[in-house]
Amino acid sequence: MKKWLFIVLIIGLLMNGNRFSTIRAEEFNITIRSGEDMIVNCPKTAKAGEEVEIETMSVTDATLTISVKDSRNGEELGGYLAEGRYTFIMPEDDVIVDANLVFDQPGA
Repeated sequence: MKKWLFIVLIIGLLMNGNRFSTIRAEEFNITIRSGEDMIVNCPKTAKAGEEVEIETMSVTDATLTISVKDSRNGEELGGYLAEGRYTFIMPEDDVIVDANLVFDQPGA
């Protein structure tokens, strides 16, 4: 009986240890590469599949563009920018964020 209980305990510990390492592995980095001064709030990490929100400064006389790319393959994630907030779904990889201002041309 004690031997059986011991085996069940070991199996349970192994399964829990594996589950916790998987949870940590699901969290990925968000790195701001450019335009950090235009980003008010951005999480440093997020879990795969989670909606991530980046809060940006309000700008006038210019257009703020946000680019979020998968760091492994450079794929643009195609988020949504509205009223100073940019949202995207976190992939199963780290991402790189770039914020840029495009100044409006007078008379154009």
